[in-house]
Amino acid sequence: MPGYQKDIAMTEIRVLYDGRPLLQDPLGPAACHLYEILTGLPPLVRPVLLLPGDPPGWLPPQIEVQRGPQTNGLQWEQRLVPRIARRLEMDLVHLVGESAPLFTDLPVLVSPAGWGRPMRPAGLRERLRSSAARGGLARARGVLWPDLLPPLSDYAQTVGVPLRVHPDFVAGGFIFPPEIPGVEELPGSFILYHGPFDEESLRLTMEAWTWAAGPVGDVHPLLLLGVPQERHALVAALVRRHHLGETVVVLPPIGLPHLPAVYRGAYAVFQPGEASPWAGPLTWGMSCGLPVVGHERPLAAAIAGNGAYLVDPQDTRGLGAALIAVVVKEPLRKELGDAARERARSWREKPIGQDLADLYHELLTSNRD
Repeated sequence: MPGYQKDIAMTEIRVLYDGRPLLQDPLGPAACHLYEILTGLPPLVRPVLLLPGDPPGWLPPQIEVQRGPQTNGLQWEQRLVPRIARRLEMDLVHLVGESAPLFTDLPVLVSPAGWGRPMRPAGLRERLRSSAARGGLARARGVLWPDLLPPLSDYAQTVGVPLRVHPDFVAGGFIFPPEIPGVEELPGSFILYHGPFDEESLRLTMEAWTWAAGPVGDVHPLLLLGVPQERHALVAALVRRHHLGETVVVLPPIGLPHLPAVYRGAYAVFQPGEASPWAGPLTWGMSCGLPVVGHERPLAAAIAGNGAYLVDPQDTRGLGAALIAVVVKEPLRKELGDAARERARSWREKPIGQDLADLYHELLTSNRD
């Protein structure tokens, strides 16, 4: 590939990460995936985080922060990211969204972390953004994809890497109540829902919960984690419509480092819809040895194997019944928990950042040759 290159043998690798997800959707799957990367990088990698605002307080001290101007998504993705990467003489760019710059001579890696929902561009600018994003992904040096998932068919440069989870997501070790800034009190026991939060998913979730709320909701309420502010009114309306009362609890915003404490304190995890390919409720719930109830969709089935209770996506009553079952049937809870821990064992072998460092080095070495 033409353009700036340097001898990277035995030297640090400078990587630019787009940090917008940490500010725009700080508990969404892209932000969670980026959190796992940034907190697990070995010394060989010199990370630079590009942000359109103030950095989160949990950032490790070795991460350099560059501030970018407030601008629209198209300008940020297609112009600002490659321009700053070039100015800072980065070795490569690693993005965790579902877009990439169309024109740049720097190597670009993308690990698309999301809920698996296609973009639905509404206006001219969004259509341009979607078109440029697809073109950039097609030209990216590699689209990183967990090797246990069905391969992607849209991108020729797919690179399979092991699925990893943050080491704090383990079974046990929960001290109640955990000290979480901004959270005065957690329910003594709860079923955790951590997205997605689009209107369709919230409607389906509440419809399924109507079947379980009566039998188990008083003791094990449904705890909603990471609800965007613009969705609070919709959640409240759905709770009223279905007469769910105090069986639904919306947790205030929390910082990413406190996620493991919430997961370790859950009684079960509810993950309807498609799973995120990287960090998300399914992988974290299983890593904590929790029974996970969700939809039997391709990514979820490939990740979970027999380590989760997956139900037909059209069967909302079946979802509710599954939630009841994992609460009241102790043998089923143990069976699912044991299978989940065994399935997730290899995910905790080492941080994802170590795998990425090897990949970065390999990519830059082959690019130089």
